[in-house]
Amino acid sequence: MRAPHLLPSVLSALACTFAGATAFAADAPALAAPSTTAAAVKPTPPPPADNIAPVITTLTAILDPAIPLTATAAAIAVTWAAEDPGFAEASIELSTDGGASYTPTKTVADRGAASLPVVRQAAATTVFVRLVAKDKAGNRATSPAASVEIPGAVDATKALENAVGALLPLASVAPPVQAKPAPVPGITPPLPVEAVPVVVPEGSVLAGAPLLQEPAPKPPEGTVAEPAPGSLPVVISPQAGPGQAKKSTTAAAAVPAVVLAPNIPKSKRSTARTLAKPMGGFLHGEPAEKALDEARASATKADIDSAVNQYVRLIDSDQASTAVDEVLDLLAKDEDPATIIALTDTLPPELKSDAVRLHLGNALLALGQSDEAETAVSRIPKGSPLTRPALLVIAKARFSRGKIADYSRLIERLATGDDAVAEEAKGLRGK
Repeated sequence: MRAPHLLPSVLSALACTFAGATAFAADAPALAAPSTTAAAVKPTPPPPADNIAPVITTLTAILDPAIPLTATAAAIAVTWAAEDPGFAEASIELSTDGGASYTPTKTVADRGAASLPVVRQAAATTVFVRLVAKDKAGNRATSPAASVEIPGAVDATKALENAVGALLPLASVAPPVQAKPAPVPGITPPLPVEAVPVVVPEGSVLAGAPLLQEPAPKPPEGTVAEPAPGSLPVVISPQAGPGQAKKSTTAAAAVPAVVLAPNIPKSKRSTARTLAKPMGGFLHGEPAEKALDEARASATKADIDSAVNQYVRLIDSDQASTAVDEVLDLLAKDEDPATIIALTDTLPPELKSDAVRLHLGNALLALGQSDEAETAVSRIPKGSPLTRPALLVIAKARFSRGKIADYSRLIERLATGDDAVAEEAKGLRGK
């Protein structure tokens, strides 16, 4: 048998195979296991905690000039602005106990304007207004308080007595008649009419104005009416135009003063321009300033339509008050009362300033709406810097309705002074 000599070779081969398998098995865990030096996935760190409160940049509060005072109610116009990337909400709070406690009155956005009603007490009171702003992290900021004086309610009977007692004597606003005009042969002058004071609303620009109801009868053209005691005679001369001295008959030569027809604002357009809509959202800061500069540039280039629409888009911005004043000045110079009226109707109450009311009064006067013109400017309070221009509008409105005596007395009153209104009134006196 030859097989036994093969046994050592077979055993040797088996030993080698076993050794190789053992080595592979030893290396296998190392090949399968992940490397401890490979890039591991690190957890994302949490964002830093927001512990910064909102910043309140603006808070103003005034007695709302657009809301008339009543015996029991008043209104406060408030504007505000707050900054925070995570802004949540803000609240306007009012205090009527000197700031000892505050009551949340209105929840608002980060910026805007609002009119808040308040109760009017018998005695004058001070209302404190503050803004509380919160962000999404719960941080909270409170503004310093702004104070608003609410005048006490006025007894209607006493107010009427005071108004009548405060009417200026006619002698204080018009010189006495030095000579009674000679009668015109064949013409019987009308009898004097007793002067009756006109009762006006409390605080109106008309308070204290020496206005009288117009006598019903009018003298024939070219004659002189019998003046009421202490008043100026008025020569009615339809031939005389604005800026021209009126010449009457020989009877009128003895008249010491003549009041001329006023210059009524003109209108070049019969319909209002199509107005753009305000920008979506509230524009503030540098973008609003840039938009205002663009509107001014268009106005300088006499591109009126573009300028008007650029100004209108700024109504919802922190440049709103400036934009409204400038666009109304521009429309007045362009003799466009229809657009002034249309634009004014769209303004929120907090933007209807005395200047806006004066523009509206002149615009209504230019379109022949004298009653509405007088109503518009009568809301300008007595003592305002625009009281005298408002009285001039009222005088022109009275003239347009044929109330010549009222017109004459107002012109005499306004001629006292050295401002532009006085210069125009002096010119209308024919002097």
